[in-house]
Amino acid sequence: MIPTAHHILNAGRSRGAATLFAVIMLAVMFTLSAALWTGVSASRRMSRNDRDSLRAMAATETGMNYLNSALARIKVRDSESAGQGVIRKWRSSMSYVNGIGSRDNDTCLVFPDIIPHPGSSQSFTATLTVIGAPDAAKPSVCMRVTGTDRASGLKRHIVANLNPLDTTDRIFRYGVASKGRVDLAKGKSNLLGSPNDAGSILSTYPNAWAIWLAGGTISGDVAVVNDPATSFINNGGTVGGTVLQVDPPDFPEFCGNQYYSSSLRQLPGNNNSGPFSNVRITSDFTFNGNDVIQGLIYVKPGVTVSFKGNPVVQGVIVVEDPGTGASSTSTLSFQGVPTFDTVVWPNDGKVSIETQRALQGYSVLGPTSYIYISGSGGGNSSKNGFAGSVVCGTLAEYGSGLVNIRDGALISMCDTAAVGGPGVSCWLEGDGVKIVRTPAYIVPEGAYTHMLSWVIDNSSYSETTEDGTP
Repeated sequence: MIPTAHHILNAGRSRGAATLFAVIMLAVMFTLSAALWTGVSASRRMSRNDRDSLRAMAATETGMNYLNSALARIKVRDSESAGQGVIRKWRSSMSYVNGIGSRDNDTCLVFPDIIPHPGSSQSFTATLTVIGAPDAAKPSVCMRVTGTDRASGLKRHIVANLNPLDTTDRIFRYGVASKGRVDLAKGKSNLLGSPNDAGSILSTYPNAWAIWLAGGTISGDVAVVNDPATSFINNGGTVGGTVLQVDPPDFPEFCGNQYYSSSLRQLPGNNNSGPFSNVRITSDFTFNGNDVIQGLIYVKPGVTVSFKGNPVVQGVIVVEDPGTGASSTSTLSFQGVPTFDTVVWPNDGKVSIETQRALQGYSVLGPTSYIYISGSGGGNSSKNGFAGSVVCGTLAEYGSGLVNIRDGALISMCDTAAVGGPGVSCWLEGDGVKIVRTPAYIVPEGAYTHMLSWVIDNSSYSETTEDGTP
């Protein structure tokens, strides 16, 4: 059949419609592909930005944790806690950080660029700035940390305030707190408390068997700084509380030397002539059972003071620190259980009211002294033992009769002594010690130096922009 003009026209129209449809479909497919590519590219960019942002935030968090941990370990004396003093202390203590700098009259400390470890793709910078007056005591400090993802250059910023924290009174919450080993050496040797938790014990000795219980009783908690499985040796004893691993609390710096005065009456060597009121002892001396000693008893280094027959002490014994590197410590030797009564301050003008207040709550303040308790007796007296906290270098207790410490604590400051055994600074081979706490118990403060550290105030923790706005 021969195609007519009508048939040819219809066929041309069909081919034109198919071409147009194909072009339209290609355009649609291209548009969809372009849209999908744009979406994928945007998604990739967002993922990459999220990754870079997370890396920058990780660097920022690392910087916050690094500085918070480092600064919390730096202890600053209360007397050195002015704003500029804190910054100088930190700069000196962190001199190992490369590039550490300063500006603005010692009220600002700058860490320009710290890479957490070799090859890291992140870094951080930090600025510590004293808040408030430059010389304000115990200032808060603003810490601003900027973390950077080094590959992309993306940055994140966090600010937080550091506030001073004083934990030096924590050791007085224990019945016995020691830097060295504590050995309850016999089955009858106890650490008792009234109430029971007053008989808690702490040793910050870093090696094995920091506390040894040889069969007696500890009525409160046992606290050590390393694994209790190796730091606390219990040979059949009884623990009324919990055995704990704790962060080591700060032992304060005790400062008894400031209480020396030439106006104190100097006792002649072993002449044993009273009155015994506000005295200083510069050579070996013995007190007898009929002696009553009042006020401040100041003992020079290298002296042995013996208490025979249980004389009554109505005062505070202060033992002078011989100084760094000196070995001339003093010995307080008690024959029988010590007998301390309420402190009586003679009205002779030799001891100021400020000193009396500073020594409130102490029986013995001698962080380098050796206390030796032997014999027996005094166990049933209401005045048995010490009437306040006892601060010593080392202590050894023998014989019978519990040694009471009324409204106080036993603080042993020596971590290298060998009283009865290697490293032992508190050796109990008699009946032991009982800590009696009443509502009148106070933590003494005046005779020690507070040790401060700065920690993050979590409520101030926030992310900021480059210009510092939240």
